[in-house]
Amino acid sequence: MKSKWFSEAGVLVGLFMLGVGIYANSLSNGFHYDDIHHIVRNPHIRSLNNIPSFFTAPETFSIQSESHQHYRPFLMLTYTVNYYVGALNPIGYHLVNLMFHIGSAFLLLLIVKAMLGGNEQISLQSPLY
Repeated sequence: MKSKWFSEAGVLVGLFMLGVGIYANSLSNGFHYDDIHHIVRNPHIRSLNNIPSFFTAPETFSIQSESHQHYRPFLMLTYTVNYYVGALNPIGYHLVNLMFHIGSAFLLLLIVKAMLGGNEQISLQSPLY
């Protein structure tokens, strides 16, 4: 009998391999679209000392004033840590984004699994009476 941990770990590894396999060729791509005003030209992500302001000042989100209505402190935190580790090397930003997407897919799987009854077999066929 397989343990619960092994099956979930196997799914996580499978999602990781699938995600990396699909997006590996895009990891070396540069910044584009809104990355320019959110990351490349945003002076607020250049210092870890600015992290508290992400939770109180919407103007830290972008250099464009129309984006100041957004409140995304966690996103700004990840941008700042990315900048601290690798400056403006896009690979780091793409890797973090990929890990968040893989993690989200795994969490969604766990939620659906819990909603459908945990470890019980779910059959797509109607029972015969």
